[in-house]
Amino acid sequence: MSKLKQHFEAATEEFEFTANLGGWRGKKVFRFVPSTGKYSEGVVSELGIYARLMNVKSFSNQGIMLYTFDMLGNKITGKIKWSGVELGNTLDVDEHGNPTI
Repeated sequence: MSKLKQHFEAATEEFEFTANLGGWRGKKVFRFVPSTGKYSEGVVSELGIYARLMNVKSFSNQGIMLYTFDMLGNKITGKIKWSGVELGNTLDVDEHGNPTI
């Protein structure tokens, strides 16, 4: 089991992570809010003015499985692979860990 998967499953407080979505989508920063009880699910939201959010379906060995619904009630699914995930906001630092702002 990956350490990242364990970190997400055991989380009790929200935190930020950066995901490399590949291709033209590049890297984006997300906020993870863990489940608060039996009848709630974790949520992943994109940081930004027009933040989109998706519910967490599960944590698989390959990544975070997500879903949401569009305006017409159609289910939309997605996956963020563990191989592209870094904890924290790494968009604002260079390869040596120095701030770029």
